[in-house]
Amino acid sequence: MTFQIAGTILSLLGIFSLYAAWQKKGRDWPRLAIAWALVTAAIISWSQTSGIDKGPALGIVVVTLSGLLAVAVVGLRSPEKMARPARAARITAVHKPNAWPVTIRALVIILAGLIVSVAASTAIFMGSRSAGLEHTANLTLTMFSFPMLWGVIATYIGYSQSAKGRAVVLAGIAAASICVIALGMKGG
Repeated sequence: MTFQIAGTILSLLGIFSLYAAWQKKGRDWPRLAIAWALVTAAIISWSQTSGIDKGPALGIVVVTLSGLLAVAVVGLRSPEKMARPARAARITAVHKPNAWPVTIRALVIILAGLIVSVAASTAIFMGSRSAGLEHTANLTLTMFSFPMLWGVIATYIGYSQSAKGRAVVLAGIAAASICVIALGMKGG
C-alpha cells in the first residue's frame, strides 16, 4: 500500500510540475527534467506493487488519470471566454462550400494514420523481440507506442501543407516498418 500511495503522490506531483513548466514562456529544462523524473519514479513505485508486468501498466494508468484530472481542474478553473463580435465580411460571390474535401482529408487522417501507426507499432514489436526484449515489456512498449504514433501521424497529416510531403513521410514510415517486420520474421 505504501508504494501505491507514493506512486499516486509522485504521479500528481509530476503532472503538476509538467503543467508548471509548460506555463513558462521559455523552456525551463530543470523543471521539465524534475517533472519527468517524478513521473518515472511514480511508474517505478507502482512496479513494486504488482510485479514487473502489471505494476508499470498500473503506474501508466495512474499517470494518465492524474493528467486527465489536471486537465479537468484547469478546464473548470478557466474563465469562460466571451465570443468576439463577428466582423462584417465582404461577400464578393456566393460560394457554396463543398464538404467532400474535408471529409476525404478526415478519412485519410484516420485511415492512413491508423494503417501506418499499426505498421510502425508492429515494427517496434518485431524489432524489440529480435533485440531480445522481454515479452511483457515488449507488449507494454508496443501498446504505449501505438496511440502515440497514431496521434503524431494524424497531427502531421492534418497540419502538413504539402500533399507530396505527407505521402513521402507516410510511405517512408510504412516502408521502414515493412522492412523491420520482414527482418523480424526471418530472425524470429
